[in-house]
Amino acid sequence: MDQEPTHKNRAWLEDGILYTEHNGVVTIDVVLKLSGDCLELLNRNKLILAPLVMIFSETADTSQMNITHLHKIVNTELLPHLSVVVIVGMEHANKTLINLASKVFLGGKIQSRDTIEEARALAQTYKSETLPMLEQ
Repeated sequence: MDQEPTHKNRAWLEDGILYTEHNGVVTIDVVLKLSGDCLELLNRNKLILAPLVMIFSETADTSQMNITHLHKIVNTELLPHLSVVVIVGMEHANKTLINLASKVFLGGKIQSRDTIEEARALAQTYKSETLPMLEQ
């Protein structure tokens, strides 16, 4: 397992699946930093494509995120390297923002699951995917 040091918000790669964990205040800077961390993990492990599980803890506060941040999120360098995005703890995240981004920009390709285990199981099915989610 290639894991970043534990801190409030973190990104790690485990068994070919990218994970991000969001705690405390989630800002556009946090999202972009974790996207960069994920891209670095892919490069370091010589992976072109991977599923991403985003975990929003009970303490995650996305109130500072808004619709104007969608363009920056969708245009990250990480997105073309993702086979699927699975969100855990969506009730703690900004549901409206996430659902809008998924529908408008990603053809509904962001999915949510209730538990990390369910998210991991879904992500496992996308590990062998050869096309990024934008091309599926």
